[in-house]
Amino acid sequence: MISAVKQAWLARAPRERVFLSIGVVFVLLTLAYLLAFKPLASAAQRADRALPELRRQDAAMAALMSKAKVLKAKPLPAIAVPEAAALTQQAKQSGLALRIASDGEGGFNVQLNQVEFTGLLDWLNEVQSGSHMFVRESQLDAAGPGQVSGHLVLAP
Repeated sequence: MISAVKQAWLARAPRERVFLSIGVVFVLLTLAYLLAFKPLASAAQRADRALPELRRQDAAMAALMSKAKVLKAKPLPAIAVPEAAALTQQAKQSGLALRIASDGEGGFNVQLNQVEFTGLLDWLNEVQSGSHMFVRESQLDAAGPGQVSGHLVLAP
């Protein structure tokens, strides 16, 4: 095949070879432009358009980092763990008859027998927001329409 191309090239007149060479160079330059330069130029344009947004995000992240450093340097406020009697009193005020005992680790074991589920949820929301206690374990069973029985473990 190479010999056939070489013979075809030599069969051409010198003027025709010049024009064919110019044509080949033009095709190669066009391919180089379309395959290399144009994609790079369009990527640079996209990067230039995205740069202001990225700078805004960088500034926002820097502000959040400095705020986090300030908050990290502050000591945590002491959270007072309530007494079992206070939780029992709070449950009574919510209309719930619960048996609450300390588990010795800062948490509480809560026994409930046929209590209204919505009242229990309201009481747990109060305990969570006021005392920063959360349900660590729960085992609840339906005890009737809208009522549950079971066991909860509250922990700070």
